[in-house]
Amino acid sequence: MAFVLQSPSEVFEDPSSLERRIEAVEEQSLSRSDYPAIVVIGSSRAAFSVIPDVIDGNLGLPLHSTINAGYPGSGVRSFNMLLDRNPQLLSNKPLVFIFTDEYFLFENTPTESDASPAVRIENTLLNELRNVTGLSSRLTWVRHHFLVDFGLAPRVGLWMWNVDDRGFWCDESMRTSTLLQDPDRTNTLITAIAQSYYGQKKISPTAISDYESFVLRVKQTGCRVILLHPPTYPTYHELVRKTYGSLQAAHSQAFAEIAQRTGVPWFYFDDAQQCGLEAEHFADAVHLTHEGAEHFSRFLAKLIETKALLHDPKSGLRWAQRTESMR
Repeated sequence: MAFVLQSPSEVFEDPSSLERRIEAVEEQSLSRSDYPAIVVIGSSRAAFSVIPDVIDGNLGLPLHSTINAGYPGSGVRSFNMLLDRNPQLLSNKPLVFIFTDEYFLFENTPTESDASPAVRIENTLLNELRNVTGLSSRLTWVRHHFLVDFGLAPRVGLWMWNVDDRGFWCDESMRTSTLLQDPDRTNTLITAIAQSYYGQKKISPTAISDYESFVLRVKQTGCRVILLHPPTYPTYHELVRKTYGSLQAAHSQAFAEIAQRTGVPWFYFDDAQQCGLEAEHFADAVHLTHEGAEHFSRFLAKLIETKALLHDPKSGLRWAQRTESMR
């Protein structure tokens, strides 16, 4: 059976339902601003990569102008429900970053037996993370939830995450790199994570259609939409390229085609150094440490400024000036 991390002294809330995930985002993130200038939507890759106050400070925007609406385990269905329940989020036509993630376009596979290779790999990964590197229970559940979404592990209670005073979905276990604490174990860890993402996967035409429909939904509100794929741990990126290269290429091509059909830019950052990130800035193969998130947030702010993404394409006005003219 998949490894279940629980003890009498630990209390788990269950954000595995869409409602609980959305409520967490509403109560902790959306409540920071009624009319944000920048909105970030995505899963844990977005939640643990973007510090709103760092972006606001680097762009000279008032605090709480940026909202991180990402959340671990979230996908297109929960994104749609979030907008259904909170239409005001996009009412001021903010700049919207929709983070892409590997599992968004893959087919859900049938539930496998407890003895399946995928579940055994997950058991190895969770045990390595908790017992060898000392990683707290919270982040292990991020990986576990990927397999839950794939139908490869049973659904169990998950931790809730919390936003800090900078608007950042903060996890104390991610202050340092778990991979660098024990380099001899790195290959085992990244191999298990790559397997959970890519092993025996197929790209789903239905998932592509659903994701494309969501992008169009956001775009049709008048928002400026950007698709963004964040970087991964360098050694992990190389492993995926060598082991699952054709699937990774097909997956990237599918996102590129979605961007082309919807007429939105897609920034694919496969080089961590391109984003100002080094190996020590990764908490694991696909998530950043707190310091890594600060570096990436400054990089994102620079990208916004360099590409004039906050300027209205028609009027040329910067977001703050544009909103003043709208009143």
